[in-house]
Amino acid sequence: MLRWLGLAGEDSSEPIPFWAGVSLRTRIWVGLGWLLVSVGSFFWVNSLLPALEKPASAIPLLVAVLVFAAGSSMTERSLVRIRSTHS
Repeated sequence: MLRWLGLAGEDSSEPIPFWAGVSLRTRIWVGLGWLLVSVGSFFWVNSLLPALEKPASAIPLLVAVLVFAAGSSMTERSLVRIRSTHS
């Protein structure tokens, strides 16, 4: 997980390493931003659903995890692409 978030250092064995050339400060702000959005999506989905039973109570959590994963990975790839085109 730390490697995916870019906090475990860069690995040069991959063609384009995760978070290549992006500063630690930017990585942290991106992570905190998507964490805030995913928490908001959790509460939004939780408020839309009626009183949840046990199997359905995982839906808001699943949506929040998917929002965080998709958003942070898209942001990571776009920041890496922007850094590589401007270098």
